[in-house]
Amino acid sequence: MYQLTEKTDNVHYEDDEILKRKAIDEFTKFIQEHPYIKFNGETDELSVLAFLRARKYVIPRSKELYERACLFVKQNPEICILDEEKYTKILDLYDTGAITVMKERDALGRRIILCATKKFDTSKYTLDDTMRLFNLILCVLSFEEDTQKNGTIFINDLNGLSLSHLKLFPYKMLANYSSYMNISVVKIKEIYVVGMPSIAVQLFKAIRYVLDDKNRSRLQVMSDLGNLWQFVDQSKMSTDYGGKSFTDMETLYDFKSIIISNKKRIFELSKKFIINTKNKY
Repeated sequence: MYQLTEKTDNVHYEDDEILKRKAIDEFTKFIQEHPYIKFNGETDELSVLAFLRARKYVIPRSKELYERACLFVKQNPEICILDEEKYTKILDLYDTGAITVMKERDALGRRIILCATKKFDTSKYTLDDTMRLFNLILCVLSFEEDTQKNGTIFINDLNGLSLSHLKLFPYKMLANYSSYMNISVVKIKEIYVVGMPSIAVQLFKAIRYVLDDKNRSRLQVMSDLGNLWQFVDQSKMSTDYGGKSFTDMETLYDFKSIIISNKKRIFELSKKFIINTKNKY
């Protein structure tokens, strides 16, 4: 039976407009006056808040996150910077249901992200396509104020995983995976891995090894979906996973409409930051 876990985040800045405004102004000034990272265009207050909320308004940690995120974009443009061709392909991948976002939030206001391995066609899509889609989804979620505050939970359903899927994950990508988990402004509160076959054990150990202590502590392995529903409210899932309210198709296209409505903002965001490599970076 699903049991609600206690909500622990209680950031007093959210309730004090004076403190919040002071933090926003300080961080905005930091972005605009950064000696190595040039910001093109106006600063978006919601984007500023995303960095602040991700580190519970601890300004030095928020600044570090900002610098790491900008550096990751520079080092991984093939994943982070989209053009029309990449955008079209990852929307096609999204339509397969390989990675979806549930229509309803859980009782703590968290978005539920589901990765269904069996729906991923390895003959058509690559690891970069997967990373682009995951990056796109987290980017869109970062535009949602409730998601900034409450975070997400991530379910990786490995039922149907085969050797062709494992070949997509060269070990050299593990460092990037770990880095990505640490630079996302969207808080992933819990990570569930379900139905892991024996052929994936070594890869899982490698992934777990490269995660930092915080993300490692959030990771739980479930033998089957029945065990998962002790921790995740099944009623919030699509009907394919036992939910009652929304079909898989309704769930899929609800979030797709959100992606499409944010297309311009997504394209602009990754091009706003220019790092001067002749200096510190």
